[in-house]
Amino acid sequence: MRKLNSIRTVSICTLKLSAFTISLLLTVSCSHNAQRIKNDTKNTKTSTPIVLNNNGGWCWYQDERAIIVDGKLWFGSVANIQGDNGIDRSGNIEVVSYDLDGASKPQLTVLHDGLEDDDHNVPALIALPNDDVLAIYSKHNTDRYIRYRINTNVSHDSEWEPEVAMRRKDKITYANLLHLRKAEGLNNGNGELYNFYRGINFNPTFDVSYDLGQTWTKGQHFIKNKGRPYVKYASNSEDEIHFVTTEQHPRVFNNSIYHGVFKDGKVFTSDGRFIHNTADGPVDTEKLTKVFQGGPNKVAWTTDLHVDEQGNPYTVFSVQVNDGNKDRRKGLKHGDDMRYYFAKWHNSQWQVNEIAYAGSRLYDREQDYTGLAALNPLNPAQMVISSNANPATGEPLISSADGKRHWELFIGNTRDNGKTWTWEFLTRNSIVDNIRPVIPTFAETQTDKYAEDLIVLWMKGTYTTYTQMDTDIMYQINPPSKGLAD
Repeated sequence: MRKLNSIRTVSICTLKLSAFTISLLLTVSCSHNAQRIKNDTKNTKTSTPIVLNNNGGWCWYQDERAIIVDGKLWFGSVANIQGDNGIDRSGNIEVVSYDLDGASKPQLTVLHDGLEDDDHNVPALIALPNDDVLAIYSKHNTDRYIRYRINTNVSHDSEWEPEVAMRRKDKITYANLLHLRKAEGLNNGNGELYNFYRGINFNPTFDVSYDLGQTWTKGQHFIKNKGRPYVKYASNSEDEIHFVTTEQHPRVFNNSIYHGVFKDGKVFTSDGRFIHNTADGPVDTEKLTKVFQGGPNKVAWTTDLHVDEQGNPYTVFSVQVNDGNKDRRKGLKHGDDMRYYFAKWHNSQWQVNEIAYAGSRLYDREQDYTGLAALNPLNPAQMVISSNANPATGEPLISSADGKRHWELFIGNTRDNGKTWTWEFLTRNSIVDNIRPVIPTFAETQTDKYAEDLIVLWMKGTYTTYTQMDTDIMYQINPPSKGLAD
């Protein structure tokens, strides 16, 4: 292991622009933005959207990207050269903390200066039982290091230990942190801490820590596939890790969606049948429970996953439809008609339903990218989606503000276990895009006064590619409806 990188923590409302410092305020209106943040954070239940980081982006295969610990919001993001003060901040791995009651100003910490201009490098965060916060991040398949830092006092945002970089045999992408409490007294009361990432043979891999992130095992191959499965993970915090996966990247395969349960080193089907012991090697994707059958005209991709209070998993995923007659090799574009699907394990079976129009591809190079969706981790009957089409009708969304088509956010609610949903505008008639919503999770043992509130983070701005974007990270609590989508 090697330790690198000093720390920089700054108050968002007191940053000044220069060639040598980070700024989170627009060059032409520093004092205006600072005042806006100050005013908006006075009301603990405000419905006004505010900017918590004015140069940030994230991918969706790292969790959790946002957590709430003792009434404080923490989230990670990657700054980009096209964003505010991009020359100085390009590729910075950043964490912002924000007191939801407005007791202090938002604080930004640079975990790693200039790691790489790529939203795949966003850190995964977790609140540990000893009150530490752990952040893990890596590059996008360009080196073999897993990097992490630990905040040793959540009351003091700047108390991050030096970065530790752990070298692995294979190149690394993504990070997903999950803690299992298990029986009291296990590993001196520490339980087991997992980090799932893409590693061995470009496949899902995991490390385990038995001392809350101080030391880690080295690379257990988890899922085997000749391509690269895309996996979402969620746990019951006690003894099970649920996961949903594809066979490969949807660009090269007509993906289905599969589900499995990881417990005590073994993999089980959705209904609890034993499949495989990971001590004997990785599990085959096709041995898992099939949730959704893909095909040439319905190519699936995982989006989000959570587990409800009864231990039942629920997931949302995107499906590219009606493109089976298009040959990508001849330059024919896919992704003109994307859909969102919701699936929930209910009454000992998967209930799967198409629930919304997701609009068109986010950009041409990645023809399966959508604006994405975020499940409410405390309420399986609620989610937030991003689409540039009316989710109920599929009609393109043309903004009355500039006459252009934009991605907007919608709040969805269901009363029949996900069979049908109503959609209400969270954003409307925007002049830029609103994409990649995230609903924070809460520290596993905490009952927080904000647990009944809907808190939403998202990217707002211009998203060109996963290495080029000019987007703010927005925050809103209990957003009011801007009208029904029907």
